[in-house]
Amino acid sequence: MTHLVLDNITKRFGGLNAVSDLSFSTEKNKITALIGPNGAGKTTTFNLISGLLKPTYGKVSLEDQNLNELEPHQICKIGIGRSFQTPHIFPNLTTLENVMIGCQLQTNTGFLSCGLNISSARSDERKIIDNAYEELKFLNLEKYCHQMAGTLPLGQQRLLEIARALATKPKLLLLDEPAAGLTQSELNKLREHLIKIKDRNISILLVEHNMRFVFKTVEYIIVMNFGKKLAEGKPDDISKNENVIAAYLGQSPKVEYASA
Repeated sequence: MTHLVLDNITKRFGGLNAVSDLSFSTEKNKITALIGPNGAGKTTTFNLISGLLKPTYGKVSLEDQNLNELEPHQICKIGIGRSFQTPHIFPNLTTLENVMIGCQLQTNTGFLSCGLNISSARSDERKIIDNAYEELKFLNLEKYCHQMAGTLPLGQQRLLEIARALATKPKLLLLDEPAAGLTQSELNKLREHLIKIKDRNISILLVEHNMRFVFKTVEYIIVMNFGKKLAEGKPDDISKNENVIAAYLGQSPKVEYASA
């Protein structure tokens, strides 16, 4: 079942097309990778999906809902969570407090209610704490719940950011280089976590440069180069694609780019 759809997306910065006529879709409850050499346009594409950038033209939709006119917080609320290349955590808050920020999006309690300490706000706060702790526990981070987030090793910081994204109750999780800088042991645990997340009926689209991790983890791959779609298919097919191999080796592709 089609989930996320990009339809002829283009993003121009001045005279430069960072993304050009890009079209692809992802399947619901699947782990999909968006890969390509440095500068291929992958993170720009993520920014277009999550609303940090608006397309010059083209359309992004999730389950037939147009995302083009929505702000990032609105896109998050309807079901797209996200992590970044460098973990965007609050280092001077505890890990629990970091995840509570993600939970806050799913409550209806306003700032004034919290300030007045009314019963509904207290009830929401208890739910937020409980939900945040459950997400930490899901990723085996509960033992760090009272530790300052900035003191965590990189691997745990990456998982913490994923926990906060999960706290927003996403339908689709965007992960930007989640394996970067991780040890082999941490990579193995990350793979296990991604499979567990998929088992919660959450789709995953990840950008990643660790090809060994990608081919062992994902079910479908979209390849970009110079802002365009170069190829797409199952991991076995992509691993044998001469066009993809040439792009990663810095050679000219032997065939034309895949049609958008």
